Amino acid sequence: MPSLNLKFVYGTLSPTEKESVIHMWTTARVVPLQEAIKRVEQVSSLILYNDEIVGVSTVYTDDLSKVGDTYFFSRMFIKEAYRGSNTLRAKVLQLNFHELKKRYEQQTNGLVLELENIKLARLGENTNYMQKRGYTYYGKSQRGLQLWYVRFDEPKGIFKMDNITE
Repeated sequence: MPSLNLKFVYGTLSPTEKESVIHMWTTARVVPLQEAIKRVEQVSSLILYNDEIVGVSTVYTDDLSKVGDTYFFSRMFIKEAYRGSNTLRAKVLQLNFHELKKRYEQQTNGLVLELENIKLARLGENTNYMQKRGYTYYGKSQRGLQLWYVRFDEPKGIFKMDNITE
């Protein structure tokens, strides 16, 4: 696995970075151009290889009705050649969790994952795997996908400050 760098950028993407993200998404056919133009404002973290953007995470706020209040919902896309590392995903989620908590803990309650791809959904079916990492199972989304969350005020598992990976 190549050496990758992470950069938290929520609300601070440069025009050049926005263009690069939109190009990456549309080239990989992740989302259509119009959706990419809207979604680029949600980019929270960049995954970089030699200063090239090879992945991003995005967040948007929404309500988690059974738990109450507002949470950040997180998505992630990584170019195929750079995928395959649970450690990379964990580091991106840790970065998002701690940076969003520092800035937005008064407005939001935590971070939610909607497990969109098949490989991650299989991990979610192993509730022990997810719970050990600090997630609480919420239920299914309207799209029928698993939702897992972690609260800013009670970080567990990989989200505790003493469990941050370098």
